[in-house]
Parts: sequence; structure tokens; C-alpha cells
Amino acid sequence: MMPTHKFPTLNCLQTSLCIILAIYALVFFTQPYYPGASSFLISPLQRILSSPSQATTPPPPFDHNSPTNISHLVFGLVGSLNAWRNRKAYIESWWRPNVTRGYLYLDAAPTDELLPWSAASPPLRVSDDVSKIIQESGHVAPIMVRMVHAILEVYREGDQGVRWYVMGDDDSIFFVENWVDVLAKYDHTRYIYIGGQSETVMSNFYYSFDQGFGGAGFALSYPLASAMVKDLEGCIKRYPHLNSADFITKFCVDELGVSLSAERGIHQIDLRGDISGFLSSHPQSPLMSLHHFDMVDPIFPSMDRFQSANHLMKSARVDQSRLLQQTICYHRPTNWSFSVSWGYSAHIYEKILPRSILKRPLETFEAWARGTSPPFMFNTRRPPFNDLCDAPHVFFLETVENARGNHIVSTYARSSPRGLPTCSSSGNHSAEHISKVRVLSPPTKLIRTSLCITLAIYAVAFITQPYYPASEFFFSPLQSILSPSQTSPPPIDRNSPTNINHLVFGLVGSLKAWRHRKAYIESWWRPNVTRGYLYLDTAPTDEFLPWSAASPPLRVSDDISKIVEESGHVAPIMVRMVHAILEGFGGAGFALSYPLASAMVKDLEGCLKRYPHLNSADLITQYCVDELGVSLSAERGIHQIDLRGDISGFLSSHPQSPLMSLHHLDMVDPIFPSMDRFQSVNHLMKSAKVDQSRLLQQTICYHKPTNWSFSVSWGYSAHIYEKVFVLIMLTIIPHL
Repeated sequence: MMPTHKFPTLNCLQTSLCIILAIYALVFFTQPYYPGASSFLISPLQRILSSPSQATTPPPPFDHNSPTNISHLVFGLVGSLNAWRNRKAYIESWWRPNVTRGYLYLDAAPTDELLPWSAASPPLRVSDDVSKIIQESGHVAPIMVRMVHAILEVYREGDQGVRWYVMGDDDSIFFVENWVDVLAKYDHTRYIYIGGQSETVMSNFYYSFDQGFGGAGFALSYPLASAMVKDLEGCIKRYPHLNSADFITKFCVDELGVSLSAERGIHQIDLRGDISGFLSSHPQSPLMSLHHFDMVDPIFPSMDRFQSANHLMKSARVDQSRLLQQTICYHRPTNWSFSVSWGYSAHIYEKILPRSILKRPLETFEAWARGTSPPFMFNTRRPPFNDLCDAPHVFFLETVENARGNHIVSTYARSSPRGLPTCSSSGNHSAEHISKVRVLSPPTKLIRTSLCITLAIYAVAFITQPYYPASEFFFSPLQSILSPSQTSPPPIDRNSPTNINHLVFGLVGSLKAWRHRKAYIESWWRPNVTRGYLYLDTAPTDEFLPWSAASPPLRVSDDISKIVEESGHVAPIMVRMVHAILEGFGGAGFALSYPLASAMVKDLEGCLKRYPHLNSADLITQYCVDELGVSLSAERGIHQIDLRGDISGFLSSHPQSPLMSLHHLDMVDPIFPSMDRFQSVNHLMKSAKVDQSRLLQQTICYHKPTNWSFSVSWGYSAHIYEKVFVLIMLTIIPHL
């Protein structure tokens, strides 16, 4: 029996658990809500439903009229008595007594020097004695057991009106208002697990790319925490070999079929040394936390770590929504580029640098584990620079205040002379005489990262806007220049959900390859339903005429030879692919909103000419999008398939995200045995036509009498293992 409902939204759970096993075939009954048990152990020819203690009534609908606020969050902070005297200042820099809710769990009762307990610190609790759990399980990491057990202890406090439990370490700085804003986007009545990845490849690889690194903080919705604590001690005992609290937590969360919802503003800071380069190019996400603060250099010059934390919190108290959000603009007369990390730093470059370059952090830091390659989960700019023009003049926050005139003023002072000759690209316009940078911003909460619109002669003064104007502003001293093409954002009708009529596909191909790839597109294209166009490099030959009604409407790409000739572009084919955005809408494998596409095409050909050295259509597109100050919104169901050979292992452990696309299918083995590639695609589309929302979504369950584990990638494959594997192991993609 298969219910007709589709999966809930991305904020809901998507992997289902099985509860029925027949003797000849597996039958799964998918549920929109997970019972409390970690797994289902099934007997043949017998339907075993979860016991009343395992089943939960679905929570009430999400009340959109009651937004999440600070009173709905409870923090569980874990520390040690020995470290507390050195870390107390970190927590007190952001904790607001009688406003922030939560508890600090120490491993021992405080000594006399810490008594009476400071009212500026969180309420104190002494962690439970977990020695019995450690003894019974033989756990290899007693300290980690105590940290995970804190989830049960903070839940047991029984605070009223809790929507979210936020767990973290005592050497982290939390930006609570931003936590509130981010958590408000999620449906707290569902099972939700929110955290951040490590900044380094090795940490994510060694532990998991799909875990929240807990020192930086992770959030559990109340229903998820409630389900976890029913058997949290049992879960801890089941994994005595795990030596990381974050990894143990992930295993326990995985037992309930819940995946990580990653937030880019939660920072583990698995870095060493000077992290100013990292903080000066923060992603376009609210800053939520900074962990390992006592393991890196002080983030402000001439200050210690505690002074640095309090100095940063001055900006946070004035406007937390803008904190570390990057602003980039230019001054044409001097060929200067400006990058401001609001509330922290400002950089002046004596050269016009693309936004795509300035968004990359300066590699002033090292990876936690030295000698690994590639070290980071993001692109960087690595000094020393071959071109001295790439080295910035650096300014750090001096003051921030609410000023008269309905704006906020933040001032950044030069930290030290750049100590390099004037950049020749600037026409000998040195910035050495600039001593301070002053930024003006409105007192309203930031909606999006802003662009500057004002420059003064002695100090650079920016006025930030909640929506993006044109891609670049070139300023004259003592003159405010607004963009004539600046447009207000179009209204969003939330009562009119997006449907297939609102999408237009722009597909780019070549006549030579079309005869081999036609079947791929026709397998999913729905004539008179799907909207869009196919752009070929030349007109079709007689063999393709009349044009098939099962294919998208045909267009021949524009002649872009003039653009290639004028710019000396190294990749003419890539220019044609990007130019298709102007000819139609969007591209292959990424989506552009109508307002963004409309803004891009105003100068798309100019953008193509500005980057003649780029040899990738995707990278050119990113540069053009970056010129408008827009960052990528990543979706895990869009698959480039930069793989070779048999990808069945990859498809059989698909992440909990709707399957949106599969690229390079003609470069891998057929995905079904005994079929060619075209037959395989059409075979997969049979499942897609029945229920596309479930396609490739992984289901895991168990059969105790045989010690079997089952993993089903709906509509594609089923695996039976003659052993009980933990859920997390079955979600890891096997190498085949």
C-alpha cells in the first residue's frame, strides 16, 4: 500500500522507514512523521506496527502568525571547570541575563574562586555522572559521552514554550538574534537538525560531510529533541567506538531518519593563526557563531582575545543582521576597489578586482590539519601576491554608533601601512593617505548584502541598501551617485505557488551531438507543458527535419564571433553557452529568477568581454552573477555527475533532497544493467512519471530474525545486506 501524499517541504523529513516485510518482496509504508523508535525490525508475513510508546501524534500545523523569538530558544552549553576561568569572558560577551535562556554544564562543582556565581553567566549546572554508561558500554571517549548526554539534561529542565534547543561549547561566541532569524525560517514542529560544516576538507572527510560540528552550535527542534531523549543513553551505548560528540549526535539523529540542514553562518573555525582574511569575506549568510576562539589569533590588532570578542559585540549590539556581511564597490577615477566586512574590517585595493575574486577570503590562516590538499571547503586568495595590486590596505573596526539622520555609522581605522609601492594599475593613485573608512547604513534590518552609493574625499563613506542596485557603482569625491536603472524588488504573491508554467528552460547543445543526446531530453520534455527552447550551434540538417514535436522548440544560437573577436576570448564555445541566457532564459543546470536574468541581460555581452580569460561557461556565469552581488543558493538534488564508470552506488544513496537533474549521463555507464543509456533514462522516467517527489529518496529498515538491513532508493534500486548496519553507514555512498 502506497499513500498518495507527496513528501513534505524541505524543512520536513523525507526519508521513510519501512514497517512491513512480505516473504517474497519488501513492502514499505512511508510515513510523513517518524515514530520514536530508531529502527523497525520486521518479521516475515507479519505486520508489526510500532508500539504506542513509539508512535507520536503529528504535531499541530506550523503557526506562521507566531514568529519565533528569543524566548523560544534554550541554549545548552558544555564546558569544564578548568577551562571556565579562561573562557568565561567569551560567553558573557554575548549572554543576556534574564533574556537568553539556557544553562552551562560543567564537569565539576565550581571552586570558591568562582563563587558566588556571576549573574552575567548562564545558570550553572553540574553534568550528570555518566560513569555507569561508560562502564557498561566500554566507551572510548568519556568526555564526549558527557557532552552528548547534555542534550538529555537540558531537555529535562522542562522549560516551557521551547521550540529549539541550541547546543554548543563554552569557547564559542553566539550571535543570538541571528540564530532567532535563521531558526524562524524552519518549521519547529518537525524533526529538524541544523548545524554547520567544518571549514576544512579533512575534518569533514574524517568525520562526516553531513554532521553539524557541535562546538560551533547545532539546533534541535523540540520534537526531534523529544524523540532523541527517549533512548539517548541507549544510543550512546550503541556506539562505544565513536570518539567525537558531534559524530555520536549525528548517529543518534540518523537513527530517527533526520538529515542535517546546513547553515553557512555557523563557524567551527577549524583554522589556525590569523583568521581576519576569513572574516573579511564572509558568505552571504547571517553570522551565527564563531568557535575555537581561543585557538586562533586575536581578531583585532592590539587587542587580546577577550577584548576582541567584546569589540566585535559592539557591532553585534548595534546591527547583528549586517555583521560581517560583505559590501563591494569601486571608484573609477582612482581604479580602487573597496570591500567592507560590516562591523569588522574594510579593504582598499589599488586596482579594479572582480567581485568573484574579492568574495574569496585572503588566506591569512592555515588549516587545522596542516599538509592536507585541498585544505579548505572554499576558494581562497593566497598571499604573497605576484601582482602587488592584489594586496589590500587593511582597516579594522574602530567605532560604531547610531547617529543622527536615521543611519548607523561604523568607522574603520588603518591597522598598519601597506608597505608596498603604489599599484601601477591605479595610475599612481596611492591609498596610503587614507587613514579611516566610514560606512553609513540604515537602521533597518538587512534584507540582503548591500552595495555602496556614496564616497567622501577624506574617508570612504558607504550607504548600504536592503536591495541590490546595478552591478557596479563608480564614485566621484563629494558626490552621491545613484543608479538610474535601480529597480524595486517585484512583489511576491505567496498565495500563488510556483508551478511548471512559471519555468522556462534554456538548453544549449550542438548539432553534432544532438543525434546522440536527443533521447535524453525527449525522455523528460513534455510537449505543450514544459516551456523553453533548445539552442543549437547551427541549423538542423535534413535528417532532423521536420523538427520533432517531442523535442523542445528549436533556436539557432546567435553569432557571437564579434564578441569573441573584440575580447580575444579563449573559449568561444563557452561564450555561446552563456550568451544563451540573453537569447532565452536560464541555462543548463542552474536557475535564475526573472529579476536576476533581467538585470544580467542588460550588459551580458559586456560581461562576457570583461572576462576573456575564463574558459568555463559556468565560471563566466558566476562572474556575471557576482557583479550583481548575488551568491549561489545550492541545491543538493542538482547533479553535475563529474564521475566515471558505474554510478549506481551514488544513485542508491541519494541525499534527502528532491532529485532535480542528472548531467553527463552519456559519460558514465548505463545506470541499469542490460540496458543502454537511452533505455536506462526512459526506465528511470517510468518512476518519475508515477511519483517524482520520491525518486531516489532513500529508505532504510531492518529485519531482526535474519539480521538483514534494507536500503531502497525509490524508483531505482534496493539493497539487502546480510548484517545490521547503522543508518549512517547506509547513507554513505559506496565505491563500486
